[in-house]
Amino acid sequence: VFRLIGMSQGLHILYGWYNFLAQWFVGPYYFAPVLGNVLLTAVAARALFALVLEAGAPREEARWTALLFLVHWDVLAWSSFINVKDNLVLALTILLLLGYGRLARGVTYGRVAAVVALSGLFIFLRFYVPVLALGCFLLTSAASRHALARNRVKVLAAGVVLAAALFFAVGPALFALAISRLDLSPGNAAVGGVR
Repeated sequence: VFRLIGMSQGLHILYGWYNFLAQWFVGPYYFAPVLGNVLLTAVAARALFALVLEAGAPREEARWTALLFLVHWDVLAWSSFINVKDNLVLALTILLLLGYGRLARGVTYGRVAAVVALSGLFIFLRFYVPVLALGCFLLTSAASRHALARNRVKVLAAGVVLAAALFFAVGPALFALAISRLDLSPGNAAVGGVR
């Protein structure tokens, strides 16, 4: 891990490690991580199916959602032709949202551990994703009527602890650098909003 951090000169090492792992299993070929991306697509589709069911949709709708996900041109391109980290980000994001969906039904040690582990992986890929997911979860938990709404103080306290842990894991310097690179101009906000 430390060697990868040194080579990449930062914490974003998960995709490099993923490539090395794929080549270790399959061989030193370009298609090795691409094959891994195909497998990740299947994992992401299964997680999306479970996420749609978790949201209360009928089973048939969950099946069609997963099928449409699998044949979407971006997913096909990301997973089947080129070696990019978007597929890993997508799969982990869907798994994280599924973890939060299950956590909303009730807090168990396993569900909390899954969310924390997935959030921890994002530190080495895209550190802001778990922060955004946590923020959305806290807002919906505080405003909703499900089981966590009765424990708003505990949910907010857990959120503060997790946010602080992520902040210190990323490091104040990297966090400050990321904030300094934000372009909050009205033009960029409009373009980002449309995207």
